[in-house]
Amino acid sequence: MKNIYLILLLFTGLLACNDDHDFIKADLPENAFRFKEIPGGAVMYYKLPDDPNIVGIRVRYKDARGEEMLRSGSSNCDSLMLIGFNEEMKDVAAKVSYHFQNNQESQSFDVRFSTADSGPVAFMKSLKCHSNWDGFALQFNNPVGTSGLAHVYYLGKDPKTQLPDTVFIKSFTLSPTEEEETLSFEFKQEIDTTTIIVKVEDFRGYMVKKQAFKGIKKLVKQQLHKEDFSFYCDNALEDEGCEIGVRYLFDGDTKGVKCFENGNYCSFAAGPDAAGEDAHPMYLDLKQNRVLSSIRLYNLLRNGSFMYWDAPGLLHNVLLNGFNENFIPCEVTIYGLPDQGNTPSGYSDIHQLDGWQKLGMFKQERESPLADRWCPNVYSSAFWTARYPTLASLEAASPEYLEIVVPAIGQNEGYRYIKMVINEVFDIASDEGWYQDDNYDNYVQFHELEIYSAK
Repeated sequence: MKNIYLILLLFTGLLACNDDHDFIKADLPENAFRFKEIPGGAVMYYKLPDDPNIVGIRVRYKDARGEEMLRSGSSNCDSLMLIGFNEEMKDVAAKVSYHFQNNQESQSFDVRFSTADSGPVAFMKSLKCHSNWDGFALQFNNPVGTSGLAHVYYLGKDPKTQLPDTVFIKSFTLSPTEEEETLSFEFKQEIDTTTIIVKVEDFRGYMVKKQAFKGIKKLVKQQLHKEDFSFYCDNALEDEGCEIGVRYLFDGDTKGVKCFENGNYCSFAAGPDAAGEDAHPMYLDLKQNRVLSSIRLYNLLRNGSFMYWDAPGLLHNVLLNGFNENFIPCEVTIYGLPDQGNTPSGYSDIHQLDGWQKLGMFKQERESPLADRWCPNVYSSAFWTARYPTLASLEAASPEYLEIVVPAIGQNEGYRYIKMVINEVFDIASDEGWYQDDNYDNYVQFHELEIYSAK
């Protein structure tokens, strides 16, 4: 028994000697470590000792979940991100050691650092939920460096069982915002008042926070009749030969049935310079202040009675032999202005008004694949056969439109004047088409325009 104790003591002593040998004594340079708070963590700026055998640095600490973290930095860099935090924290304890070529480490140095709120936490702190048109709106303001994922739900009914349940609506990525941003959502079920639930997770996939907003009411909107407003566009195209003009914007045909029946456009186009940096704005006079809900621009669906080859006038010379894929708006911004006590007599009068407030915008990338666009069934040079070859198939089709939703919150009495600026149009969707051309003069084409306001 005595021999066993002696062996154990000797073995323990050897381990202690090995532990001492594993660490190499290192001296700290002046201003060796400096920390800066960032969302969800900190940046450690470091200076390595003047020793060619030191190849890096290691930092050990516990994250917000209590899990051990090891972060390594190279001698080729001078900073290292310390991640894994949610709410801001002060004086987080950490140990720093230098890493040598032989995979040994120096003794550890005790340091402390502080962190700022992570992106998901900052998002939730700024998050507001408001009743909105046919649903609700989320408002938030994310700082620089924000990342993560938000998941949105509401209390409704399970579509299969029709029993009360939490219904998923949408997920979206969190990113920095230049100013307060608003996202609008519509209920897919008949709901008057409900609870909205928002959950956020960090980029590591951990759920960070959850927040519920009770008593959110669906606001009802209505479409304005064409008698309720005036439309102004100083470069709208008017051509009787192919039936292009302003009057077709408000005739109620959202899909192109008249086009099918007449074998002509029966639609709207504008240009040159209807889009781009020098775009001529289009204006709406709603004749009185109205709380605006949304504006929709519709696509002329690719139907089977369109005359490509013998089309007269503007249809042939301006609209690319009937292929309009790169005339369709992909980025649109709308502005509002309350009643100023006078009635404009034309485009120049309303164009001179100032004090416009940005109300909302719609944007898709100019080079988006055709299938991903809001208007996949345009007249494209790569897909020139009819998508809806019969009148019955066209009438049964769902309309395609972009919609710019204006949140109800903050409108007060609303706006009388609306300015619509088309910042960009889509590019040609494919290089496989038999006919290609560029829209150098920034013409614009869309089929129908609808305005919705509070009921």
